[in-house]
Amino acid sequence: MAELTADPHRAARLVLALRQQGVMSAPVLKVMEAIDRAGFAPDEAADMAYEDVHIPIACGQTILPPIVLAQLLAAVRFAEAPAGRTLIIGAGSGYSTALCAELSEHVFALERHASLAESAGERLAALGIANVKVEHGDGLAARADGETYDRIICMGAMESVPDTMLAALAPSGWLAAPIVGDSGLRIETHGPDGVQTGPVLERTLAPLRPGVAHLL
Repeated sequence: MAELTADPHRAARLVLALRQQGVMSAPVLKVMEAIDRAGFAPDEAADMAYEDVHIPIACGQTILPPIVLAQLLAAVRFAEAPAGRTLIIGAGSGYSTALCAELSEHVFALERHASLAESAGERLAALGIANVKVEHGDGLAARADGETYDRIICMGAMESVPDTMLAALAPSGWLAAPIVGDSGLRIETHGPDGVQTGPVLERTLAPLRPGVAHLL
């Protein structure tokens, strides 16, 4: 999968910057160093792939800044226990799904924009990533299949984690979501050891919205 391979020098600088900002999870740093973010960005934005910024994509969405994505992935503790099944709320370009495909046996990603879900699925298939499934759907709704997941990661901000999402979390699993509070945006983690709240994120994130988009 040569298309996934990142520029080694720029990727190394990115990992160093993530470490300096407190991300120490070895599995997370390894996949973020290996997988080229540029491969999921529009051609005109490819030069932004190694910058710690949002990258605009279709439907008014973005690829999250590397620090935010790294913090979300680190929060669900891939280094501590195997992840058989991971659920991503907000597939976007497919970049976060590709990262999680290296950290999980199976990845299921939901995207409320049909065009994004289709393009992400096609891109991942073209790259030969076979352990993922991207669907157009409402990530905030109850899971109709009744399945539970070892990891659940939300790619947008919300005011609180809905009960429907917590019900889909396996008893020994971890869930990470950016939560909007009085003091700012923080990553809230739910897991076997309870609920934990991280420091304020120095970023803004688009909110996760209920339902599906009907026009895009």
